[in-house]
Amino acid sequence: MKQPISDSIPIESILEGMGEAVSIHGLDGRFLLVNSEFESGVGLKREHVIGKRPSELGIATPKETRFIRQQVIPRLMKGESVRDVESVVRLKNGSFLPVSINFSLMRNVKGEPIAIINVAKDVSRLKKAEDAIREFSRRMLTIREDEKRKIATNLHDEIGGLAVNLSTRLSLLEEEINDW
Repeated sequence: MKQPISDSIPIESILEGMGEAVSIHGLDGRFLLVNSEFESGVGLKREHVIGKRPSELGIATPKETRFIRQQVIPRLMKGESVRDVESVVRLKNGSFLPVSINFSLMRNVKGEPIAIINVAKDVSRLKKAEDAIREFSRRMLTIREDEKRKIATNLHDEIGGLAVNLSTRLSLLEEEINDW
């Protein structure tokens, strides 16, 4: 009979092997376990975090806490997965880090919910790239509008010059016809 992975590998080893910030919360929202990526990303030691709620530590805003309580947890309890939730985490230094969070419900051997696991991915580089693309698009639209104005001005000037030239020639031609 195969031995289940949970009996042969401690959960802490699995969490430490992940390249993203991972936290496990009790159903009351208190931190039960965090990995080293979480510690280095947020800037808080696990000893300071365990047993506290993200809102107590200032990591999550009240709005985000409400969203998790009202939207995420009920979906998890229904057996749904909650993926790619965009959020921001307040770091120890006071700055904010944009993250994408995947939430999963952990169950005991009886199938009862016991904890929530969060995997948070730093998406700051992605956000900077999105901002750069938006800025590039804005600049391209400005350049396009400027070019349209230049072309319209040039056409107006050129056609205006041709119209004046044509009018002058017609006047001269009219004078020649009248002189006949």
